[in-house]
Formats: sequence, C-alpha cells, structure tokens
Amino acid sequence: MEKINNKIQLYIKLPLFLVILGLFVLLSGTGDQVNIIDILYQIPKAIAVYALGGYIFFKWLWKLPILRGWLVTTPNLQGTWHGFLKSDWIDPETKKGIAKIPILLVIDQDFNKINCSIMTKESSSHTLSSDILCVNGKLQFSYTYNNVPRNGVRERSEIHNGASLLQIIENPKRKLSGGYWTDRKTKGEIEVEFLDKTLREEFTDVD
Repeated sequence: MEKINNKIQLYIKLPLFLVILGLFVLLSGTGDQVNIIDILYQIPKAIAVYALGGYIFFKWLWKLPILRGWLVTTPNLQGTWHGFLKSDWIDPETKKGIAKIPILLVIDQDFNKINCSIMTKESSSHTLSSDILCVNGKLQFSYTYNNVPRNGVRERSEIHNGASLLQIIENPKRKLSGGYWTDRKTKGEIEVEFLDKTLREEFTDVD
C-alpha cells in the first residue's frame, strides 16, 4: 500500500529544500546582495541537511501521531501485543483439539520494514517477509514466518513455516485479528491486543 500521501509529498519536498537552501544562503551572506555563485556554493550543504532530515523522518518522525492520516498513511504497529492463538490441530493420542495458546506478538517497525516475532511458552517464530496491505478498504498485516519450538518439545512439534493475515483494528481497542496456516497442514486464528511499546525478547505471562 501507499505509505505516504504522494500528493501532499509533492507540495512539501521542493518548498522544504528551497527553505533550507535559502537559510544557508542568508546565514553565509557577506553583503546585501546575493549572486548565483553564493547560491551554487550552498547547494551541497542544503542537500546534506535535506538528506539528514529525510533519514530522521523515515527512522523516527513518521511515527508522530500528528502526521498520521494526512501525510503518513501506514499505521505504526511497533511494540508488544498479547493475546491467543487457536489451532485446529488434533492430538493424535486423545483425538481432541487443544486449548487456546497465550502468545506475545512483538513488532519492530520502521518506515520501510517490519520484523515480528510470535512467542509462546514452547516456541518462537521470526519473520521471513511482511507487509501492510489494504484489502477491500481494510488494513491488513501480512507476514510469513519460521517457527522454532524448544528442544524439549521437538518430538511433537516440528520446526515449520507459516503465514498469517491479520486485520488491523484501531477502535474501540487496538487489535490484530485474523487467521494463520502452516506447512504442517494446520491452521487457526490469532487475536492480540496492544500491550505497550516495549520490544520483549522472551515470552512472559501477561495479566
């Protein structure tokens, strides 16, 4: 999806660069008149500051709530989300399904990429690819992953790959909700609510 409003961007880029260039020319002026040589001499400095400003914007400033919607169209999902995973897996011994599994979904995001990890008591998964899509007018978080169970449960839970498509819900609570499927021929549902901005590195129970 379009991450930034391109129409607004067109009206901002050139004026902003000209303002930066104008400030350099004024601050470095040695007389009352400004000639073309003075302007040309300051262009490299203006480009450097403009590029630095772009880096700061794409690294941090795009997350500012004041820019959301009119300029930045991609949502900021960074932080820890907590909830559950419900699998359709059937235990071959009991012939019954399993209870919902508590999970933490940790999303590390900047403007150009998203990395996420789902952690449970028995396994953790890491991103292979991810993107934010607009499907039928609704924002969706799509990702593929590799899941690695702990050594102690490998006999009944193999390393596997999977994919998930989660709808991004902002109101009344911030939630991600949708389905997942794996190359073990299992599928299920994931639903998580936003917890906080901390990027946790291991699973912990959340009240």
